Amino acid sequence: MTGRGRKHRSGRTGGRQDLPPEPMRWLRWPGIADALSARRADTVIEALGRVTLGWHPEPAEATSTPLAELTGRRDGFRVASRWVDAPLDALTPTAAACALIADLSQGYAADRPDHLCLHSGAVGFADRLIALTGAARAGKSTLVARLSAEADMTIFCDDVLPVGADGRGIALGFAPRLRLPMPDAASDAFRAHVAMHQTLEDGRYGYLMTPSLAPHGTKAPLTVILQLARGVTGAPAGLRALSGAETLKLICDQDMSAPDRDAEIPDYLGRLSALAAQVAGYRLIYDDIEDAVALIRRSFGGAGLPDIVSADALPEPEGVPTSGMLKPADIAHVWSRTPGVTVRRIGGQACLWGIEGGGVFVLNALAAAIWQALENPVNGLDLAGALAEAFPDASPAQIALDLGQLFARLEAEALVQPAP
Repeated sequence: MTGRGRKHRSGRTGGRQDLPPEPMRWLRWPGIADALSARRADTVIEALGRVTLGWHPEPAEATSTPLAELTGRRDGFRVASRWVDAPLDALTPTAAACALIADLSQGYAADRPDHLCLHSGAVGFADRLIALTGAARAGKSTLVARLSAEADMTIFCDDVLPVGADGRGIALGFAPRLRLPMPDAASDAFRAHVAMHQTLEDGRYGYLMTPSLAPHGTKAPLTVILQLARGVTGAPAGLRALSGAETLKLICDQDMSAPDRDAEIPDYLGRLSALAAQVAGYRLIYDDIEDAVALIRRSFGGAGLPDIVSADALPEPEGVPTSGMLKPADIAHVWSRTPGVTVRRIGGQACLWGIEGGGVFVLNALAAAIWQALENPVNGLDLAGALAEAFPDASPAQIALDLGQLFARLEAEALVQPAP
């Protein structure tokens, strides 16, 4: 059962959705202290097992703080998590499995406070582990899915990479998830690979259970991190070396394990610095995914690190510049939260997280206030006016520009949407 075409949403759905009582099952994944409670949800547990390699639950006793609560209802499945402010409702089996993968990943990291946890994909190739990360829509998940077709590459993850105190990345055993439909430019060979290995899908995302997936617990030293950026149409893919400071900042920006107690900060900064010292950072700018795969193979398939093209020789990327700035969105629209998005607590920080986009967006104080204002759809111009009244020393034009850039970033991560 894949639930093709069914929509999911968050919040209350109206009407009574509860089904008659049924005994609750408790399941615990080895290596995580707390257990999952599940009721009328065998379909989801089976679906999750189909996209997990080497990590499966065992019957467990009830725990006082469940990892998550999974419930089958008339309109689909509900997942309530200790890290999420509001339950996710009316989920397809695929979407519910996706939510549980996020909880299992976070539970694994939370039980290992001496680990870092990078928001990145990762592939093993030629005796090195390569992390792939980047801004929204840089193509991380699609590139990982494409690399899963390479017989001599091993897929560690497409979204979350725990890194131990010894600098080794750890595979959790979850199949990579591909956004559907596939890009128009996808090759016939890539499409055939997806058709052969797509194990679970719902019309929006498909999981690829490929022979290249690393089983849960596989470890390898992390030696390369690639910051992905989409390049100028038709331009060849290129690499630019990052400085040590740029590499450290990239790792810091992508880490989701920041401590929430001041006393832990010195040790945390030490772990970040130690990892940055062992990792070579590069920016990979590309337009064509096959060109990017070929460049990765040429650059990292040998014993040494690659010769780097001068930064001046690389075309400026489109869409998501290396500065991370986006073209401001039109705030004259009425804006609303994307269904299925909620606040997830990660490493002491409040972050927006949604099944649709899969992105993690850290909320500062202002962004948190704007998110609260979006509890109901709001016109961006009205919101800018309210912010101008709240901050009379700031220029209204600058407030409108900042708000437009924030909406652009949130929209790129599929966290907000403008009215048609």
